[in-house]
Amino acid sequence: MKKLSLITLAITAGVILLTLLMYFFHAGFLDSIEARSYDFRFKVVRGPLEPDPRIGIIAIDEKSIDELGRFPWSREVYAPLLDNLKAAGTKAVLFDAFYPEVQNEKADKAFEDAITRSGIVTLATAFDFAEDWSITDQVISIPRLTEAAKNTAHINFLPDEDGVNRWNLLVIPHEDWPYLSLGLVGAMEALDLTLEDLDGDESNIFLGERTIPMDFMGRMLINYTGGPGIYETFSFSDIAEGRIPPERLKGRILFLGATALGVYDMRETPFHPNTPGVEVHAAIADNIIKGNFIAKGGSETLIDIMLIMFPALLVYFISLKFKPIVALPTAGGVLLAVFVFANVMFSSGSWISMVYPTMSIGGTYAMTAYLRFYLSDKKAREMRNIFSSYVSKKVVDELVQHPDAAKIGGDKKDISIVFSDVKGYTSYSEKRTPEEVVKTLNEYLGAMSSVIIDSDGTLDKFLGDGIMAYWGAPLPQENHHEQAVRCAIGMIKRLGELREKWISEGTEPFSIRVGLNSGKVIAGNIGAVGKKMEYTVIGDNVNLASRLEGTAKVYGVTILVSEATYEPTKEKFLYRELDYIRVVGKTQPIRVYEVFQALDEPVDEALKGRTKRFEEALKLYRSRNFRDSKAIFKELRGLDPDDLASQVYIDRCKSFIATPPPVDWDGVFVRTSK
Repeated sequence: MKKLSLITLAITAGVILLTLLMYFFHAGFLDSIEARSYDFRFKVVRGPLEPDPRIGIIAIDEKSIDELGRFPWSREVYAPLLDNLKAAGTKAVLFDAFYPEVQNEKADKAFEDAITRSGIVTLATAFDFAEDWSITDQVISIPRLTEAAKNTAHINFLPDEDGVNRWNLLVIPHEDWPYLSLGLVGAMEALDLTLEDLDGDESNIFLGERTIPMDFMGRMLINYTGGPGIYETFSFSDIAEGRIPPERLKGRILFLGATALGVYDMRETPFHPNTPGVEVHAAIADNIIKGNFIAKGGSETLIDIMLIMFPALLVYFISLKFKPIVALPTAGGVLLAVFVFANVMFSSGSWISMVYPTMSIGGTYAMTAYLRFYLSDKKAREMRNIFSSYVSKKVVDELVQHPDAAKIGGDKKDISIVFSDVKGYTSYSEKRTPEEVVKTLNEYLGAMSSVIIDSDGTLDKFLGDGIMAYWGAPLPQENHHEQAVRCAIGMIKRLGELREKWISEGTEPFSIRVGLNSGKVIAGNIGAVGKKMEYTVIGDNVNLASRLEGTAKVYGVTILVSEATYEPTKEKFLYRELDYIRVVGKTQPIRVYEVFQALDEPVDEALKGRTKRFEEALKLYRSRNFRDSKAIFKELRGLDPDDLASQVYIDRCKSFIATPPPVDWDGVFVRTSK
């Protein structure tokens, strides 16, 4: 027993030391979980706060776009807005926007004069940074507007690696001038303070009587007031048209920015994944005005160290002295006490770590219990028993070799994902008895499963009549892009064989669509430990693969591939580029391609010729030569009446010939449905 005590004490010390090292060197995965716990405390533990009534939002919203036309608007529309704000006694209006290019003399002059008359405008600027944080570029409004404005403030966001905005860089020095953040300038306007009232050191900014805590990078933690819409919001057009009573605008600090989804200025915050960026600036101003900051500095670090060390030592003694029936709930009670303390401190303005003490406490208990009650072979058998029922043998073998993978969460992996779905499945199933549908569907799913497994893919799940599979996880596969494309083509070939069989048997066949994408995902065990866990992949790239399967219907194609899959495989398969689109839920447009066949098989020269002509027509279309483009697409539709993609472009060309797109049209087609 004494020997066991010494061994477990040494292991406990090792767990504590390792946790401290990971804490100080910022282990990426644990830091991301800790950041999510920070978000959890906002949404669940603390909840929304009462916003400062002096702060409001002028929204470039759907209503304003409906009334004023497609955004961006002519700068002349800002003049009545600013005149009405000035007349109402608004204290400041802060633009979450900049105007770096000349529009025309009339519009620019009208905007400049309105800014000058108001005397309350702050315009925005933005900076580009190199990897060493040196400034590589600055985007700022044209000189006449910048000089007319009262202030210029930066609107840079610094989202964490998971995309959530938790920090704000308050000051960016550039060319001997401190560019303050838009939120900081808004707070200074509300408090009647100027640059003369601003000072600071390495860990704080002093603004009048307020001390704003910062980290070593000069960032302030944003103490969010609440989710989207918490601040009183006025439609741009309502103010411009004088429909808002002046008393509702008097003395207020108003942030002007986009809230319409179509303008795509959405940011992820702890409260919501789609928060208008302008509301983030408002929250920063709210923090500073009220002085209700969240600190993560020296005092918090000392508390974190103590919480990593002392509760773990307590759990060590409990685990060593008592049986599991007592030790486990007691250790859980210690961990719960840490959580309660961390949440109480959060409500009082301190970010205390929850994840690293959890790692220390949990690691200590697990290692002590392991040495006392478990043998490694027994643990391996238990691991197999837990996971064999729902993952493949190779996944089980991987988990036995690396048992740390058997936890909630996972790792980033580069994979390729396939989604397939039966075309018109609802109407197909409605025409048949349930027994007939199940029989045909089971035969189809069994055949597709064999194709996926034979191509070294992981069959993730059946989604009714749909299938999700991937390559590159749980084990890495260097050529996962090619394997996935070959599998998709193989699925179509195998379905062709099934269709012939069904027709011969008098069973009506069906067809499928396939969407294919590649990229980084989170791969790992998701679920509730001890209840239900599933090894799967999640992330934006999984969602995009699903979106592409649905998008294939628009063009009448069978396999739709993203550019992330196309680029590493374009020399191995015959493709044609279909479109440059923005799918639902994504801000960045992507190119999508139809894949026909592998190039190591005999190539259909007629198909290859039509593909080349389609590329020529697409090039003319994007260069705005819609008449010539339409002619080629009509030619292609004549050669292949089933080519719905050509008909799609014929219809678009007709529309653009009648109503040309704007001069800044970039050829992107926006998908409005999944």
